[in-house]
Amino acid sequence: MKEELLSKKELLILTGISYGQLYRWKRQNLIPEAWFIKQASFTGQETFFPKEKILKRVEMILNLKDQYSLEELADLLSPESATKTFTSSELLKLSRLNKGAVELFGRVLGKNQFAFRELLLMDIVGDLCSKYLLSEQELEDIVRSIAKWLPNLKNTLYRFTLCQREEQKFCLLLQQEAALYLDHRTEELQVYDLDELAKDLHLELNKALEEG
Repeated sequence: MKEELLSKKELLILTGISYGQLYRWKRQNLIPEAWFIKQASFTGQETFFPKEKILKRVEMILNLKDQYSLEELADLLSPESATKTFTSSELLKLSRLNKGAVELFGRVLGKNQFAFRELLLMDIVGDLCSKYLLSEQELEDIVRSIAKWLPNLKNTLYRFTLCQREEQKFCLLLQQEAALYLDHRTEELQVYDLDELAKDLHLELNKALEEG
């Protein structure tokens, strides 16, 4: 499905931000340059944005700009560059993360210290546990697939998809803009945008660490 776009003029009206704010946030890397989409219009050329993503991002910036500097927000909104690692014992204290998922990752990956991108996928697996009746074997297969993907996962510009064919559930990892075409026997059950999920998780982790 083609993503709905929002013009720059509509964005400024809907959010109440100024032209200057918008481009200052772009320079500060608070809004990805890839979201500024140039398209021909009857007036010449106009800038558009992916509607859902830009509205969510502007709302997040407005809600957090009094708590963090723009530099701090840029770091928070770019979690793929984070270098901090987390131990299993630290993760088990976080209410957001499913304890079973933490333990499963530790067993399958053979480690008890995790980078942020591993937490992100751990969070997805925990959410799947709460929404679907996944067998122990299905969960282990998903985490083994994740272990295979991790060495090539350099950023969060992907989407994680849970599919089902007959009684079998399985997962796919696709680049964010890649099309997915499934056969008629396969159903797409759940899709996670890693980039958007990463922002929420990173902010929540920082808040939990500050409080703890």
